[in-house]
Amino acid sequence: MNKGSDMGTRLLVIGPDGHEVAAAVGMAVASGAKIRRAADRAAALALLRAGQGADLVLVDLDADVAGLIRDLRDERFHLPVVAYGIAADPVAAVA
Repeated sequence: MNKGSDMGTRLLVIGPDGHEVAAAVGMAVASGAKIRRAADRAAALALLRAGQGADLVLVDLDADVAGLIRDLRDERFHLPVVAYGIAADPVAAVA
């Protein structure tokens, strides 16, 4: 995703810390990814506005994924968004 050969993929992870998220982040770091964490949508947008770019956004299902996508579009941030959930309701996951 990232064109710089010396830079890893920049992941922005939005949502609470947890064992599963920590494990996924650890695997990404081991593969060379650069991780930025944000507790919520507002904090994530503040990072992006401040020039802390990302190549991919991972967001907890409980963080208003649709609202995040609207905000990214409105502010012209063109980023792929992957929603995740630990023990998530399958119906909510596709809504």
